[in-house]
Amino acid sequence: MEQESGQAVRLINRNGQPTSTSTSHTSVLYVACHPDPSLSKDIILWDDVVAAFKNPLHIRNGARILPFLKGPDFENLVPLRIAAVPNVVLDVVIDGEGPAAEITLPPAYDTLDMTTTPTSTSTTISSTSTATTTRTTANNAHRGQTERRNGDKSASPASSGITDDIREGSRYRDGQGVTTDYFKAMECYRRASDQGNTTAMDHIAYLYHVGGPDFPMNHTLALEWYLKAATLGNLSAQGSMGELYQNGRGVRQNYHEAMKWYVKAGNQGHQWSQRQVGTMYKDGLGVEQDYSQAMVWFLKAAEQGYAAAQYSVGLMYNNGLGVPQDLHKALEWYRKAGDQGNLTAQDSIGYLYHVGGPGFAIDFSKAMEWYLKAATRGYASAQSSVGELYRHGRGVPQDHQKAMEWFLLAANQEYVWALNTIGDMYRDGHGVAKDRLKAQEWYLKASSRK
Repeated sequence: MEQESGQAVRLINRNGQPTSTSTSHTSVLYVACHPDPSLSKDIILWDDVVAAFKNPLHIRNGARILPFLKGPDFENLVPLRIAAVPNVVLDVVIDGEGPAAEITLPPAYDTLDMTTTPTSTSTTISSTSTATTTRTTANNAHRGQTERRNGDKSASPASSGITDDIREGSRYRDGQGVTTDYFKAMECYRRASDQGNTTAMDHIAYLYHVGGPDFPMNHTLALEWYLKAATLGNLSAQGSMGELYQNGRGVRQNYHEAMKWYVKAGNQGHQWSQRQVGTMYKDGLGVEQDYSQAMVWFLKAAEQGYAAAQYSVGLMYNNGLGVPQDLHKALEWYRKAGDQGNLTAQDSIGYLYHVGGPGFAIDFSKAMEWYLKAATRGYASAQSSVGELYRHGRGVPQDHQKAMEWFLLAANQEYVWALNTIGDMYRDGHGVAKDRLKAQEWYLKASSRK
């Protein structure tokens, strides 16, 4: 069942105290919830949290740290997501006192020059000496709206310009200097849409698409308004039409129809849609699986500077999909994305240096450097890998206590490999006193999540 409002959250610091920007009587904010048909539950996207708050570490429900949701292979789903908890105020734990960025619900997308760092997820480090096996799970059909809204710089027709009514509506939508009020936001957007502004139509559709405080989702109305904007040439709306058809929201799921809309927007330079076309070809959704065509479309977006697509190009080179395997070219594209803050790309660079591969030398110091970039921003796979390097003294002096600290950070996100490794640390007495009972407890935690 869809929640009729966003997820209530408040900011706290590591010590469990409200931050200086989050007092007890003004602390509750709302992060957009999204229905996830594949999981039959509502979710919040980690990208939304990262975009809204400075240095978030994790989300807590009381004393329990909420993990990222996992797929059938027990790897984190892409994009990173956490199950929403209705009628509960969750704690967003941040590193330090703030300040938090202004919450954006749904994420602001009035400026065309915005970027995002959508993430995907990685598998654990294995004992193999090759980097040919991907660390990334299969692309999930659900794509976060944060990525589409904030990550694409593509322009739409002149009728899509930002007007005063749209700016006012977005202030009410995002609670910027006013109390968040989706109904007032809707009034402002409607005034602009009545003048034929397609951006306003797209904004109206988006409100219905994701819902908000006391504002129920309505995918049927979202489809209606996206279609109005899309038929008038709004590229963002065309991409959203593809997403609704891909995921069966407000309409019967139809990959062929989704592909038509993605291609329509992608052919006009819409970067998010171009990456979606690539993903459809890579995964064989609505079309015959074709890695070469996937690469063509990933490159269209990547060459425009879209970080998520740059990571995808790197992954194709990493695994030799549609192109000959070339780990140096993979590194080149991972770097483009990683330099923009893409966590998965940063983690993947660390992994390349960690395990090496055909024609690619191992460099533990560089592996640590890149793992830390992602690990310090809460990426569980990278946190485990930092722990692994400390555990074995690779690129750094061996330090079992530091290793344990990093493993615990990943374990707090229920990262299975870290849970198992902590069991090993207790079994062997590395960084902690030897304790076989505690080792068994951690092994049980890991096995319960496999």
